[in-house]
Parts: sequence; C-alpha cells; structure tokens
Amino acid sequence: MKKLTSLIAGLLFYTLSLAQGPELGVLAGLNLAKAVSLESYELPAKYGTAFRVGGYARWEISESFGVRPELMFLGRKGGSLIELPVWADYKITPAIHVALGPYAALPLKRTKSENDYRKTPVDFGLGISAGYRITERLGAAIRFQRGLVNLATAEDGVASVKFANQGFSLVVGYQLN
Repeated sequence: MKKLTSLIAGLLFYTLSLAQGPELGVLAGLNLAKAVSLESYELPAKYGTAFRVGGYARWEISESFGVRPELMFLGRKGGSLIELPVWADYKITPAIHVALGPYAALPLKRTKSENDYRKTPVDFGLGISAGYRITERLGAAIRFQRGLVNLATAEDGVASVKFANQGFSLVVGYQLN
C-alpha cells in the first residue's frame, strides 16, 4: 500500500512539474456553516455567517483538468480557522468549472460559547464547488463542504453526541497572472 501511495504521489508531482507555471489568485467571500448530526437526531445549531479570504495556485494537468490548492482564512463567531482545501478542478467550458476535493481546517483562536461544540483541533472533510468565470481574470463560485470528523469531545459534556461541520460558501476570485 505504501509503495502504491508513493507511486501515485510521485506521478502526480512529476505531472505537475511538466505543467506550465501555476495560475495564482486571491479569493474572498461569505461562509455559512453549522454543526450537523452524524446520527439520526437534530442539533439546535443554526447557520452562522463568516467571511473567508485567501489565495490559490492552480496547476493545469490538461486543457480542462487541474489541481488547485488553496490557503483560506475564515473568521467567525466561534473563532478563526485556517482552511487548506485541495480541489480537483474540471473546466466544462472555458467559463464554467466544477471541483471536488478534501480539506483540512485548523483552528487559530477560539472563543468559548455554550453553543460552540467545535473542540477537535483539526477538521477534515470533502467539498464540491461550481464556478463561473465572469471575465478573463474575475470569477465566482458556490461551494458546499461537509466535515467527516466527529468534533465532540469529553470536555464538551456531550461526547456521546456525534456531529460535524457543514457549510456553504459564495466566493469571488481574481486571477493575478
């Protein structure tokens, strides 16, 4: 298994090294997130509004397929996060693209609140995105992300409750090069 993983990683890096330099850009937008149950009951959480800002680099593998890692800062009521999504990006047309990929979110600063159940140091999940290129350098996307990690801990007093993050984002991006 380790050999297969190493081979796939090596092929990916080799392919990226053959591609032209990355497309670089900045992103900003609105994030709506809440905690959702990993079991069959409802949590009393509502969607909280936050902002997101960051940057990306996109390497083209082919004319319509690319890899786009991002570094995003999310500010919100429960604390701020650094989010690291890596998108497999497919251009349906020159103006329309879809993307799918994993993310990791790391808390930077937390504020304690009775409704803030998020105590786990790192959140991992999957996201899906659909975007439209408005001009040659300006684009917008809507995203959905779902956490895969149980964020409850014993210090919450609700360790038997299993929940994860779920969120929607509206993002505007500007290509720098």
